Amino acid sequence: MSVAEQYLVFKVGSGNYALNVGDVLGIETVDGINTAARVGNVIPGIVVLRGETIPIYSLKTKFGGTEEPFKPGTNILITRLKDGKIGFRVDAVNDIISPGNGDKGMPEVARNGSTAYAKGIINSAGRLIIVIDQDALVSDEIDAVNKIVSEAAKKKAAEEKKAAEDKKAAEEKAKAEQ
Repeated sequence: MSVAEQYLVFKVGSGNYALNVGDVLGIETVDGINTAARVGNVIPGIVVLRGETIPIYSLKTKFGGTEEPFKPGTNILITRLKDGKIGFRVDAVNDIISPGNGDKGMPEVARNGSTAYAKGIINSAGRLIIVIDQDALVSDEIDAVNKIVSEAAKKKAAEEKKAAEDKKAAEEKAKAEQ
């Protein structure tokens, strides 16, 4: 079975959602986030994972719930976007499913502007699972996401430049003292 036919199922509030496994880059547990980069209610901040700045997106807030404070073990799904990466905060990661024929598709009556992110519905083991198009989901906030990542990259480059200049100055001072 190909990755394109497999979905990672997760919970947000009482709802079941899924992302294509091929779009999920990792499942991380974090203890907290940097809230200095907060943008509105749906982007509460960022995390830095392996040197990379990842904006965190609150699915609970996006879907009309109330965001809870981050606590040790908070689940983040790192996912691929067309123009980068984002971390979706989820309540629980459940399982990977491979839906059978006829399990996907989104009834036209259910599609509207606020549900444009829904690619389809899967009925699996009595659960209705909404398959998410992550690019459509974050389309309203993508400019803010890109700005966060760009500013973090500029800050990191400035810090690296300063560290290199400091190192060079220390080496020159040591050489001059010899």
